[in-house]
Amino acid sequence: MALMSTAVHGGEFDRVVRPREAARLFGVSRPYLYHLVKTGALPPPFTVGGRAVGWRLSTLEAYLAKLERGPTPAAWLTPDDVAPAAGGGGELAR
Repeated sequence: MALMSTAVHGGEFDRVVRPREAARLFGVSRPYLYHLVKTGALPPPFTVGGRAVGWRLSTLEAYLAKLERGPTPAAWLTPDDVAPAAGGGGELAR
């Protein structure tokens, strides 16, 4: 059953997308979806009720549009790729 919100998106209701569906939409696992949230690449979900969480469809569509524009060189690196150097700057971890 799809949950509907009262927000309007493109002339239709901006429905809530639960984690399982969001992971399918992006073609990733649910743990990787939460990795995207943890690294700040994807906004955190909001609480729908109890322990249920989800994203507005418009939020996920905006993230997909950002991906379609292509990554910037800084986006190619993950936080694990950069190790703190002795001088305080980051360098590629080997």
